[in-house]
Order: sequence, then C-alpha cells, then structure tokens
Amino acid sequence: MMCDIVVDGKGSRCIRCGAFFKTTGRVFARCQQLDLSKEPQQLAKCGGCTQRQETVNKIIPGAGDLVAKLADPIADAIGWKEKSLFLNFSHGLGDAVQFGVVLRHLRQLFPEWKVDIGAASQRWDMLRGCGARECFPYAQPRGEHVHTLTIPFQEPENCYPGTPSTKAERCLRQMFGIEPVVELCKYHVPFREAHAKVSRKFLATLPPSRGVVLIHYQGKSARRVKNINEQIVRDVCNVTRNADCVPVLLDWDDRSRLVAGEIIHRANIPGEPCHIAALAARAKLCIGIDSGPGHVFGSDTLTTPTLIVWRKHHPVHYYELADHVTHVVPPNHEQYLRGDVTLGRDVFERLYHHSVRKKHLRYALPELVRERLK
Repeated sequence: MMCDIVVDGKGSRCIRCGAFFKTTGRVFARCQQLDLSKEPQQLAKCGGCTQRQETVNKIIPGAGDLVAKLADPIADAIGWKEKSLFLNFSHGLGDAVQFGVVLRHLRQLFPEWKVDIGAASQRWDMLRGCGARECFPYAQPRGEHVHTLTIPFQEPENCYPGTPSTKAERCLRQMFGIEPVVELCKYHVPFREAHAKVSRKFLATLPPSRGVVLIHYQGKSARRVKNINEQIVRDVCNVTRNADCVPVLLDWDDRSRLVAGEIIHRANIPGEPCHIAALAARAKLCIGIDSGPGHVFGSDTLTTPTLIVWRKHHPVHYYELADHVTHVVPPNHEQYLRGDVTLGRDVFERLYHHSVRKKHLRYALPELVRERLK
C-alpha cells in the first residue's frame, strides 16, 4: 500500500484521503512515497487509505494492490468487439458526477456499445443523460451482459498532459485504455421540466430579492481538507444579504448551524444531481467545495457564475473543466499537485479559470462574493 505523505503541523497528512496521523523516528518530506508495509517502524499506516483499500477488497475480493491489478486495461482484456457491459458503481454523488465523464467517452468513442449501470437510484437520471443505456440497483443487473465490471474509481495520483487528472481520467486510462479527450472532460448534469418545477416552487417561498446565492460548504468525506469554516460562510451570507440577495444553503443532513428563519434558508429540494442543477440554473451565484453539489455546479448545462473554494486538494485532481467556474486556490496550491508538477501547472494555467487568493480565506472569499454580486 503506497501513501503520499506531506508534513502538516505536528503530524502528517495523506494527500490522497486527507487522513491525519503521527510520524515516528523521522519527518518525511512532501511527496515522498513510502511503502508502508516495508517501513512500519518509521511511520504509522494511514487510516484513511487503509480503510479505502479494505472497502475495495470487499467489493473485489482479493484485489490486493489495485494498481497492479489494473495494469492491463480492461479494454484490451475483453476486446472492443463485445458490446454489452454492466458497470457497478457504488460511490457517492461527487464521484457519480465525475463518472459521467467516463460514460461520455464511451458513448462518443464507442456508440455501438450498450452500457448499463448499477448505482443508487438518485443518480439514474444523470447517468442516463451521460450515456448509460439503462440503470438498475447496484449489483442487480437485469438481462444478459457479456461483461460485468465493478468500478473502484481510485484516487488520482499523477498529472497528465493536456487534460485534467481526476479519478475519471485515471479510470479511462487504466481500466479502459482510453486516452482522455479534453473536450469531453466536462461534467454533464441534464435536468427536465419536472426538476425545474420543483425549483420554482421552492424559490417562490423565498422573500423578494435580486437573486439567490447557493452555498454548499460541508462535505461528507475528507472534511478537514475540504470544508469552509462556518464563520467565513456567515460573513459570506452577510455580504449576500447586503447585496439584496438571499443566501440558500444546500444542507440535507441538517449539519449547518447558520440557518435562521428569514435570514439564511435551507434548500427544500431533493438532494439529487438533476434537482441541484435545476436550482443552480436559477441562481445568481453558486459557491461550493470539492463535494457532490460543488461538482454539479460545474455542469456544462449551466452558466451560473460559480466559485469553488480549495484548501488542501487541487482542482486539477478533483474537478473537470467548466468555463463558468472560478477556482479559489491558496498561494501554495502547487504543493497539492501529485506526480509531475510541471504538467499539472501547465494544465491548470491553461485550462482552469482560477483566482489565487493573496489574503486569508476569511477576507478573500467575502471580497470575491461582493465583486460577483455588484
């Protein structure tokens, strides 16, 4: 099990999963790769990566080292002449939005293929829009398929030339042997009139204003490296209200402590990608992080100006291309590029709209929001 280590304060952090742990014996420099099975006396195992590996082993018994397991692309193993494929995808909302990039490549490059998906029902509308022929409950295919595959969707670990370097691009390269096409490296979350109707019904309950600002600032995974401090979000909400706009939080788990009656509202819509996209289409501004709703904000079906805030992950590894999205990154953002930093820097500078903040996020984010709402 390999783990990327970066020194962070009193301990160390795995830049793949964000887990924190203590070092013993010596301090390791950033980006040094360690074989934890061979050096147990020098470094405690990363709990986050270990847990992910155990989960994958449950899905694919005996998978062991997935990098070695997937050395030969599935495309070469099964041959592209076979045209019926069932893909099991058990991951969360953000990963599902990213997986749409894989489906778009398959549909564009191999339109004769019949690709069915096993996934949570909340993702079906989106996955069909990205190229899936039909969707079923996870691991419950109906009908006959020549091949049934489980998608592990591994963490990004390298920078690729000319395209983003997310889980989707790694999946395309390692599992299917496909060179990513930069024009297809975009999110696609379609929505219908039924989704728009739900959004309009919710928006009708809000007080009159110049527009709605959608905010999602708390993720479900790697929270220490993704989430925005609640006080910063409170300041952003105050800026929003001063601009005669209504702040609306996407918070289906009731974790936010900011919702307060007529001042800050919680979106009363289903937490499904197509419903989120329909609401975002009617917003004046969207603010997000590396999370499911944040990825939906970047859909090519939307044009709403969007700010995506980054702390200790990098958009090259965790976000596809979107012309209407500005990535707010820290001054040391290159520290979080994995593999060839030169390649990652080139892709980021050429293909991503970004703002390198010069101040602490507490001051930089409210200022950016104030500028966008003028």
